[in-house]
Amino acid sequence: MITPFIGVSAGIALFLGHGIVHLRDLGHSMQVGAWAVGTMTISGLAAKAVVAVLGDRLDPRYLWAAFCAVFGVGMVVLVGAREPAAVTVAAACLGVGFGGGIVAMMATLSNYYGTTVFASLSGLAIAINTGICSLAPIIAGRMYDQGLGYSGAFYLIAGWSIAGGAFLALMKRPRPVTTTR
Repeated sequence: MITPFIGVSAGIALFLGHGIVHLRDLGHSMQVGAWAVGTMTISGLAAKAVVAVLGDRLDPRYLWAAFCAVFGVGMVVLVGAREPAAVTVAAACLGVGFGGGIVAMMATLSNYYGTTVFASLSGLAIAINTGICSLAPIIAGRMYDQGLGYSGAFYLIAGWSIAGGAFLALMKRPRPVTTTR
């Protein structure tokens, strides 16, 4: 379950580190970049409300899967977002994917493994995630400096996020371990 978490989190780190530079390369102003960050933040809050409304009615894993896929779509749109409307769509998808995904992930961990191990399990997941995801902007920056641009990194994260969503949708719910005496 950490794989989809890494995809989306690496993507958000990549966007925050290089998204505005990428948008400038596409011909947008700094104001459009600032608008994208604001749109991402507001849409993330809206996605959290979706989890609050639906999270007790649906398995939050399915919400998380959808959010991962939406995030991946946002990364794809971002690659060629030459119009301000495309920037808004990309930013909204990134915000929905990350904002809703983080809450749905925590709800999934709690539902599947219980509250007794929730703190240690989520702490471990976040530690692993942060360590790995911190490399995304560094690698993308190196790629950019070598003349490769950002497209490859964005497409990789998009594919990872969409595949992570598919994995979540298809995985089976863990079964409690029973011991016999």
